[in-house]
Amino acid sequence: MKSSRRSITGAIAGAAALTLIATGCSGGGGAEEGGDVELSITTFGTFGYDDLYAEYEDANPGIKITANNIDTGGNARTDAFQKIASGGLTDIVAIEEGWLGAIQEVSTEFVDLTEYGADDIADRWVDWKYAQGTDADGRVIGYGTDIGPQGLCYNRTLFEEAGFPSERTEVAALFGGADATWEQYIELGKEYQAATGKAWIDQGSFVWNSMINQLDEGYYTADGELNVEGNAEIEQRWDWINEILASDLSAGAERWNWGGGKAFTDGSFATFVCPGWMLGTIKGQLETGGGDASTGWDFAHPTGVEPSSRSQQPPSTPKSPQHWPHG
Repeated sequence: MKSSRRSITGAIAGAAALTLIATGCSGGGGAEEGGDVELSITTFGTFGYDDLYAEYEDANPGIKITANNIDTGGNARTDAFQKIASGGLTDIVAIEEGWLGAIQEVSTEFVDLTEYGADDIADRWVDWKYAQGTDADGRVIGYGTDIGPQGLCYNRTLFEEAGFPSERTEVAALFGGADATWEQYIELGKEYQAATGKAWIDQGSFVWNSMINQLDEGYYTADGELNVEGNAEIEQRWDWINEILASDLSAGAERWNWGGGKAFTDGSFATFVCPGWMLGTIKGQLETGGGDASTGWDFAHPTGVEPSSRSQQPPSTPKSPQHWPHG
């Protein structure tokens, strides 16, 4: 059913994330009924919103936020679609933009934010990010939380052991700055492995995802057609990721499983591709594994951008995602 709390609209989010608002009522008294409003929000991973929840509650007396967090994006996807089927979504749901095509198939399960002034604030987002939350009928079903710009996380201590520079600007230059390439990243990994006998990355799937996400059209074309067979760009990246694995540059870790953070403290690998939203996850893993600043993990970006967690406000720049290295 439609929520009786029409002043609190349900939303979707993606990672690069979007937040969507569900049409179903999740319970709790409504403002129109004279009671406090309970606003339920589901995120995954590390969005960094806890302080913002408290700030919002202070600024809006009578609204209580119930925060639900799911450990990984995969588990969050399963949870979201199970609850879509059962009508049990929380009021606001974060989604990974990789699920967005499937979410658009059930877009009517979410509130049309144009009914609540979405068009009036559209300039808070870059055009393409705002368009991601718009369905085929022109309904705005979600707001983007970030655009996924990427730098490189690296371990200063391990770099120094390999004879590599360790300061951020030096590391950015080592990889080629704005002209960095995957070929150069792989060659540096081979040099590191030869010098230390250790792995360059934890496992290949995140690197592969970064490679594919840089393409204007990846597995599907812009109009939704399968785009794999005969795709020279994907085939090239497949060769790159297999070169990484064949050269023993991967520590062979399990995706999203870092042994309670120990993989970030035991020196088993030296670099990690870091979209902005991943920084909070790495920080949490490092702390859980007993590490701190002295463990050596740092962040480099070719443009000199400092690391940060998810933006508190929708970004207005840059005009397109920055992924580094590139093809």
